[in-house]
Amino acid sequence: MEREVDIPPANNILWSRIVAGTSNPDISTLATRLLITRLRISVSNQETNLLNAALELHRFFVKNKFAHRDLSAIMGA
Repeated sequence: MEREVDIPPANNILWSRIVAGTSNPDISTLATRLLITRLRISVSNQETNLLNAALELHRFFVKNKFAHRDLSAIMGA
């Protein structure tokens, strides 16, 4: 049985740091790595702003329990 994971709130700076590339946690889930890469490209190409990208990353973790294994790497980064 999986234990409940506390997801940091959407306004936590760590989401923006990951999307901006200033934090590079060791992500094990392919879907999470792909999303982070896509969001970083979108921000660098000015297709979206940093806040919206950070919110999308947060929503991904809220909706996808399989990605919770990456939270310890994210919170420790």
